[in-house]
Amino acid sequence: MKKYLSIACALFMSFSAIGQNVVEEHFADLQEKESATVVFVAGKLFQMASNFLEATEEEEAEEIASLVQTIEGFNLVMVPDLADPTAIYKAGIKKIRPDFEELIQVRDGGNNFHLMIDEENDVVYELVGIGTSEDGDFVVFSLKGAIDLNKISDLIGDIQEKVNSESFSFRNLEINEVKVYPNPVTKGTNLTLQVEERLVGGKATIYDLNGKLLSTAQVTSTSMEVESSDLSAGYYFIEIANNDYTIKKKFIVAQ
Repeated sequence: MKKYLSIACALFMSFSAIGQNVVEEHFADLQEKESATVVFVAGKLFQMASNFLEATEEEEAEEIASLVQTIEGFNLVMVPDLADPTAIYKAGIKKIRPDFEELIQVRDGGNNFHLMIDEENDVVYELVGIGTSEDGDFVVFSLKGAIDLNKISDLIGDIQEKVNSESFSFRNLEINEVKVYPNPVTKGTNLTLQVEERLVGGKATIYDLNGKLLSTAQVTSTSMEVESSDLSAGYYFIEIANNDYTIKKKFIVAQ
């Protein structure tokens, strides 16, 4: 359970926030359990944090402040020792998935975790994490606002840095080290994919927004070109996956 308490503290300390959200909509019953840990941070606290950061007049602080300003709230529920946390996890994903896009899926030993987003036109209106640990714990959290999609990887990276590497379910993968560029990519040219060594040997698959599979390539090195020259202008996803991890990145093909 400590790993999820660490996640909660990291999110609270670095970004703080939530209102009506996926947690309240689909997991309200879990919040009522005596063993549950519930974290709620209202949007006003984010605004206070933003004002404080802006007052420092430091460039890095101002960048964080601009991100914090977009956050409306944070809600997290953690429950230990459930009879069947995996069943709740799988049922939760089914409830969330129709309205959310999967961004990251991690299977790390006995830990399972999904990160999903409600996104439109590169703006993320809700970021949802749901998972189970090898100890039988269940966690779900929601971060609401109007967050730039391009900031999500940095956001995840900042969270990782604030959590002890031995107690975080992403400990074996630096999410923000998976890069797809240039983005947008010019029509008629190829993407460059950069991954960690542990993802070499997996597959890189390109889908359109409707989920139609367009191409698949073997990930043969930590930096490689992925064929995208035949794609027409528009939005696409590239999925990098092996037996343990699945990561999706959205990219644009420009005219």
